[in-house]
Amino acid sequence: MPEDHGCRDILGELRSRGMSVLRESVTFKGKSGFEHVFDMEIEDPGMEEGGSTLADITCELDEVGLLRFITKLYDVRRRGILIVRKADEDIRRLAEELGVRILLMDHGPEDEDEKR
Repeated sequence: MPEDHGCRDILGELRSRGMSVLRESVTFKGKSGFEHVFDMEIEDPGMEEGGSTLADITCELDEVGLLRFITKLYDVRRRGILIVRKADEDIRRLAEELGVRILLMDHGPEDEDEKR
């Protein structure tokens, strides 16, 4: 994985959902000329159009993170999935309205305070 986002066994979770990682830490040049880095490119047979999907991983999603991801997708003209540990209902609803799929990873307590 590109970096540890506090989410355990993301690859196993993706496999259990029928997805596979094609490449990690991928860069695509957008229409703007700017190069955007995504955590991975995923083969997702669940997508109607087939092909690959770009994904980023974050532990907690907020409006700024969602809009940043949407901006990257728009510039590279691709679809995407945000893999998150936490996202409140309003953020998930906004993502859905804006055409971004949210994949919630349920991994239980992650840090020492939560483990006690």
